[in-house]
Amino acid sequence: VSSWGFANRAHRTGDELLAWLALAMAIAALARLSYFLFPSVYTSWVFTGDVLQLGTYGLILAGALREIARYQRTAATAAVLEERGRIARDLHDGLAQDLAYIRMQGHRLAAHDERGAKIAAAAEDALIHSRGMIANLTAGDARLGGAVVSLSRALAGRHGIELVLDVDEQLDARAAERDDLLRIISEAISNAVRHGEASQISIRLARGDEVGLRLTISDDGAGFDPLEAGDGNGGLGLRGMRERAERMGGRLEVSSSPGTGTTLEVVL
Repeated sequence: VSSWGFANRAHRTGDELLAWLALAMAIAALARLSYFLFPSVYTSWVFTGDVLQLGTYGLILAGALREIARYQRTAATAAVLEERGRIARDLHDGLAQDLAYIRMQGHRLAAHDERGAKIAAAAEDALIHSRGMIANLTAGDARLGGAVVSLSRALAGRHGIELVLDVDEQLDARAAERDDLLRIISEAISNAVRHGEASQISIRLARGDEVGLRLTISDDGAGFDPLEAGDGNGGLGLRGMRERAERMGGRLEVSSSPGTGTTLEVVL
């Protein structure tokens, strides 16, 4: 009865520990049945019931160890999320506010000195990057697909551009891959707005049959010549995005030409 009860509750709640207890109780029942059919009158002998009872304790121990490991992973994840939230708040309340102030003062200075416009533009670029980092940090512990949707909408809303999404929100990836993919999306949107002056960005995230994950980011901006940009062009950020893709064991493919927009594809 207890085995059935634990199994039923494990099925309803998804609690792995209850599933281990259900299995342990089933083995314990077999052990009691063995003792009933073959009483252990010789205490120095090892009976089938003894082996089954040992198996019961082993299953309970295995379930407890897995539960402890799960708790430790949850605690570690919670600590990471708390630290990410703290960093995001510090960036928002400190760096982002200071950059916004510098940008405002740069625009005021531009009326008297042309260098003010350059200061304001540099502050604007830094502010866009900081906001992208904040949006990435505050994406939380959602699955990769949900984090991509949340980050993309936040950045597109801030830049005032149209966003077209084709994302499976149930897709997920390892934490390191998740962070790198979100940083690539943030950089791609920032580049499309600052350099390409795009008005629409399309993002597609799917899992293919022949590849793991395929992330495609397209914009209708001014485009550029990838051969002229090269890997060393820090302004476009291609090197950083390519390095992130290669670090994940994938590759970054760039398709663009002047006047036709840009398409970036990350294949893992």
